[in-house]
Amino acid sequence: MLVPLPIGLFVAALLADLGYWVTASPVAASAAAWLVAAGVVTGAVAAAAGLADFFGNAEIRPLYHARITSPETSRFWRSGRQACCCAGGWAKPKPFCLGACLCRLASSHSWGTRGGTAARWSSVMVSACGRIHGARHEAHRQRSGSGHGAHGGGGGGSHGPHGGHGMEPDATVPQLAAVGMVSTLALALGMVAPANWVNLTLSARDVGGAIMPPGMIMDRDTPAAAMLDMAAVHPREISASYGLEVRGDRRLEPRIEGGVKVFDLETSVIRWAILPDVRVDAYAINGQVPGPRLHIRQGDRVRINVTNRLPESTTIHWHGLILPNEMDGPAEITQEPIPPGGSYRYEFTAGQSGTYFYHSHDHVDRQQALGLYGALIIDPAAPQDEITADHDYVIQLQEWLMREGLTFPAMPMAGGQPNYFTINGRAYPSTDTIRMKVGETLKMRFIGTNVPLVAADHAAAISGTIAYLTCAMSVD
Repeated sequence: MLVPLPIGLFVAALLADLGYWVTASPVAASAAAWLVAAGVVTGAVAAAAGLADFFGNAEIRPLYHARITSPETSRFWRSGRQACCCAGGWAKPKPFCLGACLCRLASSHSWGTRGGTAARWSSVMVSACGRIHGARHEAHRQRSGSGHGAHGGGGGGSHGPHGGHGMEPDATVPQLAAVGMVSTLALALGMVAPANWVNLTLSARDVGGAIMPPGMIMDRDTPAAAMLDMAAVHPREISASYGLEVRGDRRLEPRIEGGVKVFDLETSVIRWAILPDVRVDAYAINGQVPGPRLHIRQGDRVRINVTNRLPESTTIHWHGLILPNEMDGPAEITQEPIPPGGSYRYEFTAGQSGTYFYHSHDHVDRQQALGLYGALIIDPAAPQDEITADHDYVIQLQEWLMREGLTFPAMPMAGGQPNYFTINGRAYPSTDTIRMKVGETLKMRFIGTNVPLVAADHAAAISGTIAYLTCAMSVD
């Protein structure tokens, strides 16, 4: 009973996890956690019972084998099905049950008794307890030798017909105790030692049943709330799927309302192809990664309507622009977050020019790493101030972390390093090819949304760098 119970509890916990996967119900996550805890407790009890069984049977097993060869065994074996020392009829004795203890105590007293008293005491205890006393008495007779008169030397005594052979335990009690102590110590160290470096207290309940990146290593001081942004994108939240034929960074043309350039942005969860056979679960703006390119001119009055279709709140920050506080975007600092299903209107006058980008500023590490960003290009107010080039490319860099078919936010964390790198939402060899002719000038605008550059212990990020290149030779 003890062995199947923890197994059944763990299976039930697995089913509860599957239920949470389908329904995302906190009740299912809580049930799974409690079932796992119950499985651990019953598993520990089963392990303790197994250890007790191991120690006890080391002494009983040889006596049992000696007794089982005797002619009387079959009769007592049938009656032993009802004795507490026998589990299921044909199972081996349970050493620490009450009946076994009485049998062993009775047989130890009978060793010092002679003649008919020993025979009567043996007969009573064998009838009550099954086979153990007779086996012990036979082993004692083997050790005592044929000269022990009261035991029927040469097999002629009252216990002569028992026959059988003596067997000694395979290991001594001190040896078994040492093995048990070492095993227990190793198990204890295996649980205690890792707690000095990693967080063993974090469970699915602490993070709302969210799925953490496999292999991720957490510091013991890491709070559960900080882990939520590292969870996988749940597949049930995906609203659309796009293949390689759909491009990111498409230029979004505004509509004009009273002299104001108006853009409409909508956030959602999509499945996005980065290679022919690889698709990531992404947070997208207008169904693309990166989000649409906003191209305006210095001095333009712009209005940007943002509708949130994510399962969590969000905001949009205009990276590098000097704006009124209520238009800047940091959640809980300059504005209230946009709730799921809600919307917010950003309106400002572009007072700067250059290469910028916009991105989420609520759960920023998570949402930006999952694709919630886009390019913002502001041309100078005077066209003559613009440095012209034959080709103008926007290059947006991003990393992705995919494991076991799930997409996690790619961010610096031990045991959770990214495994895909994309340029404008595509991984090599599905990236675009830049084509130019000898003598042409190329303007490249680099935007590194979540790709850190580390040099001399200093971390930085590309956030709007322009490079001008002139092709000096042709390459076949």
